[in-house]
Amino acid sequence: MIDWAQPARGISLRQHLPNAVFDSGDVYVHCCCADSRHCRPGDLFVALPGKNGNGHAMVAEAIRRGAAAVLTDRPVAGGPIRGDRVPGDRVPLCLVDDVHQAYGRICQALAGNPAQKLKLVGIAGTRGRTTTSYLTAAVLAAGGMRSGVLGALGYFDGDTWQNARRTTPPPPVMAQWMARMAATGCTHAVMEISSGGLDRQHVAGLGFDVACVTSSHPRPHSQHSSRKNGQVGLFDHLLPEGFAVVNGDDPLAEGLLARLDGPVLSVGVHVAAEVTALPLEQLTSEQTFLLSVGGETIPVRTALIGSQNIYNCLVAAAVGLTYSIDLPTIVRGLEAIQRVPGRLERLECGQPFSVFVDRARTAGAVRRCLDTLRAVTSGRLICVFDASSDRAKPKHGRLGRAVETAADLAMPAGDDRREAIAWALAQAQPGDCVLIAGNRCEPGQAAGGEPSEFDDRQVARQWLYESLAPERLYRASA
Repeated sequence: MIDWAQPARGISLRQHLPNAVFDSGDVYVHCCCADSRHCRPGDLFVALPGKNGNGHAMVAEAIRRGAAAVLTDRPVAGGPIRGDRVPGDRVPLCLVDDVHQAYGRICQALAGNPAQKLKLVGIAGTRGRTTTSYLTAAVLAAGGMRSGVLGALGYFDGDTWQNARRTTPPPPVMAQWMARMAATGCTHAVMEISSGGLDRQHVAGLGFDVACVTSSHPRPHSQHSSRKNGQVGLFDHLLPEGFAVVNGDDPLAEGLLARLDGPVLSVGVHVAAEVTALPLEQLTSEQTFLLSVGGETIPVRTALIGSQNIYNCLVAAAVGLTYSIDLPTIVRGLEAIQRVPGRLERLECGQPFSVFVDRARTAGAVRRCLDTLRAVTSGRLICVFDASSDRAKPKHGRLGRAVETAADLAMPAGDDRREAIAWALAQAQPGDCVLIAGNRCEPGQAAGGEPSEFDDRQVARQWLYESLAPERLYRASA
């Protein structure tokens, strides 16, 4: 692992936070921390405000653990802050208007400001972020640009891949991975920006070269505002010369476009846009469409099926255009992606029916998967879905009702998910399609970020290979 650079003499808070108010002279720090439990002697403690943990209540503990200074947005109750390491020793206080923004800037500065050495591409939206990040990195690679990736499936610095605990990492982890990307020769960083990451201001202090919204459909019954859903918030972090990419077919596109005063590229299938697609053919194994930009049109054949993946391809193509990549090269990048783990991922083991694995757990997500597969399936649609909560019971929950309506056969996966997968595959006949939906399709990560050894794909492949082996032996001996 490459160490992220830290200045030998530390950094000056006054230099990096010129609008801050200090209750003493300038403060030089080598490291910062926002969790008092992990505070070490000499650290700058950052008192982050927030619902899940008020940093102001952690100041005393941070000082007891040796914090050298405190960054906060309000005076600390009880008067001057004093440490107990040396009698009368004052712990300096640095007051700022926006602690999150200051935290991001300090983390970047401690890492040597790696974000300034990279072109940042942010991808937000309620659907398709992960797949679009894969496609975007592939388009940039086809254009000769080396990219790191931060997202739900993991973090990649150009050389090394690591599982992710959060889709959008917090500022210290963000800075560390950007430093790693710069050290391995990356020129770009492609990042998924989750609504939670925006809520917690994990992108504070960053300036994006390109900001994309794949779709901004509000989640049913969601209490998130449009900003928190990634529909607007990411654009607040665009550099003055940065490009915005907007899905013109999205219901909220008109409102988004009205707010943007910089360069914009719109994408669409049903409306006029700068980057458009005309769907031609959809199969279980691939789909084709015509990609048009200006007066140029070129066919695209992608192994990623479904209408959402057409939009994902359009957004990735638009990002490529902002970096002056020609259309044939963009298409070569799009077609290079054969699968995205756990995103309608097709399993091919020689079986006479189709098998797909998707991480979908909600009623809406599973229904969209089933609708996509119904359009390309000649036989029956069979579904295994996650039944880990009471709401997912087939006859009572929204998820169960959605599966009952959209699938021909369904099996809720209870305590024995392996058995449910085996049942579904055993029912399938030539021409049928099996969807294995749930939260166990990414090895190394399960719900809540906890490690998991269970992999739906591996379980399904093992069953298919074992079931097909006798047939193959018979054919070989005939």
